[in-house]
Amino acid sequence: MVDSRYGVNMRCLAARVNYKTLIVICALFTLVTILLWNKCTSDRAIHIPYDLNNGFRIYGIEKRASAPESNSYGLNLAAKQQSEEASPQEQQKAPPVAQGLNGNGNQGQGLKFEDIDCLINEDQTIKGRREGNEVYLPFSWIEKYFEVYGKIAQYDGYERFEFSQSYSKVYTQRAPYHPDGVFMSFEGYNVEVRERVKCISGVEGVPLSTQWGPQGYFYPIQIAQYGLSHYSKNLTEKPPHVEVYETAEDNGPNDWTVPKGGSVTSFFDKSRSSNVKQFIVPGPGMEFFIPLNIWSHPFEPLLQSTLRLPLDHQGKGQVFHEESIITGYRQPWSSATDCVISIFHMSNETLNIWTHFLPTWYFLWKLLASVWVLDVCHDSYSWPLVVFLVSCCIYPFASSCAHTFSVMSTQARHICFFFDYGALSLYSLGSAIAYSTYSFPEMWLPSVFHDWYVPIAVMNTAVCTGISCYSRFPEIKRPLLSKVIRTLAFTYCYLFDSVPLLYRLYVGADESSAENEVNLGHLKHTMLAFLTGFLFASHLPERLAPGRFDYIGHSHQLFHVCAIFGTHFQLESITLDMAMRRDRLAASLPRPSFALTFGAVATSVVLSLMLTATFSMALYRKTSCTDKERTYRGA
Repeated sequence: MVDSRYGVNMRCLAARVNYKTLIVICALFTLVTILLWNKCTSDRAIHIPYDLNNGFRIYGIEKRASAPESNSYGLNLAAKQQSEEASPQEQQKAPPVAQGLNGNGNQGQGLKFEDIDCLINEDQTIKGRREGNEVYLPFSWIEKYFEVYGKIAQYDGYERFEFSQSYSKVYTQRAPYHPDGVFMSFEGYNVEVRERVKCISGVEGVPLSTQWGPQGYFYPIQIAQYGLSHYSKNLTEKPPHVEVYETAEDNGPNDWTVPKGGSVTSFFDKSRSSNVKQFIVPGPGMEFFIPLNIWSHPFEPLLQSTLRLPLDHQGKGQVFHEESIITGYRQPWSSATDCVISIFHMSNETLNIWTHFLPTWYFLWKLLASVWVLDVCHDSYSWPLVVFLVSCCIYPFASSCAHTFSVMSTQARHICFFFDYGALSLYSLGSAIAYSTYSFPEMWLPSVFHDWYVPIAVMNTAVCTGISCYSRFPEIKRPLLSKVIRTLAFTYCYLFDSVPLLYRLYVGADESSAENEVNLGHLKHTMLAFLTGFLFASHLPERLAPGRFDYIGHSHQLFHVCAIFGTHFQLESITLDMAMRRDRLAASLPRPSFALTFGAVATSVVLSLMLTATFSMALYRKTSCTDKERTYRGA
């Protein structure tokens, strides 16, 4: 018999609120919330442009070096004091004393200081002093970060503090500068022996400083020194031999040879204000652009007719490259705010995010509707459905978050997908708990397999999470093995959970039975599940036409859509099983217990979090802190 009370209540609820209207309202509410949050968030880092004549300015307020009450503030007059005396030529013209100081460098009347925190590079806070609109910074900090040299000198009985950024002298240019040659590296500048500069960015071609953080900062002084070294080399060495092989007027690809399946095209790039040659090659895939009207390329002959060509490489990298997806990648190393903003701009991840974020609200509406209609507090028969709906809300939300924030850093990307894998494992457990209560074949009730079905499913979530997280580690050297391991982990969980359903579909039901409708829903879900796995493993259709499905229609988007529709049919079938089989199953099964529903979910969550933390710590130990990945992939 069908539980008429359940059906009537559900119909009454559906009559009051249209679920499509709720989805639209939730989507609009989410959009407005994100935009307001982004508008209220601003970068509050203090930037201190340096001016040798005017001192330091913070947001337009001049910060001059001044003598404080103690040796630790102002510009720290005692720091770096040198023993040499001012030359007679320097003493001829004494500059005016800083306002607010007497001739002895002591604080004058009416000058009141207060302590103020100074945030440097959004990372370090130092103590300064403030007098009105003037902010005084310790000279010891300025010396450490900006290599300022200073001393106290006397002029006509007055003391003043003199400082400069370098002891070096300025030399007159001996020859015109021509930016020929390779700017990436040259003799005379070895970054490996420099204390503060750890690497040269492969994209910008300039030093990155890890002094303030492992992710690297652009250090203007070091960049300037690097450029001046290159400048000196070009003044003293002969320019390399340059031969132009192609110009902007040459549009034909006849002179270029590419592998089978590759292509060469010419088009105008607005960002470069130049025509470029675009090379697309199959397989792991790299994409090159050559600006033709502003570049002349030095060639280095190798074996016979082989040439080495330095190109502007826009490749995705082996680790973060999705097979056959060539364009549409977002800017890596983005902030959390930039990641959120990027979901409103078209990229190859945009539909990956929205195809799981919007269904999250649909399943949340289903969860709230069920809690509203069912007597969850007193009817334990509804607990497995609630657990399943919770897992249906978590896994698409975790997936959309992983795709959104995966470009923050290499480590953040891996950790995001660790949580994604844990959420998928939790969804498999939610399915098992619902099947155990509502969808098990009646001839298997009771049985030893049914008694151990949920405990084994809990263990499977830990196994699946651990294996799938581990699969990200060999991704660099053995990407195929990584893909196979991850696919097998989730396939095992799904097949174990689906054993009762596969048996029901194999045995079938009487044609006059209402269970045919339920079995049809389970069949749709099963077919979509296998299609989901096929799309995930095969990379079709983008493998057949690399670059054609970068934004719309690639396998990961289809994989998301099939997974959501499969979950929808699964939910409908479980709901029908719950309503139609309640009286029959009550005679064979005890009422669902808290331990095998919410307790099992809590155990699974704890195990998944422990595994995620373990693999995250292993990831940080394995990954070099000075590496800055400039490319990324969708997982």
